[in-house]
Amino acid sequence: VAAEAYPCLPAEVVGPINPADDLPNTEVAVSAAIASWRQMIDGITDSEGGYSVALVDPLIALSHCYQLASDWTGAEESLRLAQHLIHRHEGVRTLRQLEVIDRLTQIYVASGKSIEADREQQLALYVSQQNVGHDPSALVPAMLKLSRWYVDSGQFVRARKTVDDTIEM
Repeated sequence: VAAEAYPCLPAEVVGPINPADDLPNTEVAVSAAIASWRQMIDGITDSEGGYSVALVDPLIALSHCYQLASDWTGAEESLRLAQHLIHRHEGVRTLRQLEVIDRLTQIYVASGKSIEADREQQLALYVSQQNVGHDPSALVPAMLKLSRWYVDSGQFVRARKTVDDTIEM
């Protein structure tokens, strides 16, 4: 498996990794990637400041590494900081944060925090609603995504209501 399968891992760190193997080189590679991303983040912080928009993508990549290491707290903290920076530079209703929201949902599901996962998916719908303007049909993909979330998380009544609301638009 190449580096593409592990987007958090810089190509120079990865080498061949087989996720089916329970080899220590996978853990070593993830640990090395975490150190590499932290070093990059520290460098950007030193040169451009702690509120630089250039920190967003490395923070998202770092959170992915933390997810691979099952460090849910580290992953969440990295994503929350990335989201904060996105809000500072693009506003709190920007669509750019949808990737962060989806990753936070994954973290909350993996760590058993279903209420927080629900909250994130509802936030994704709200952000989408704030960006569609006067064309409600542009909201259909976001509504369907939320209804799929409800089905996947066993909330069938909410899924049905969301689908019904989507049809009525």
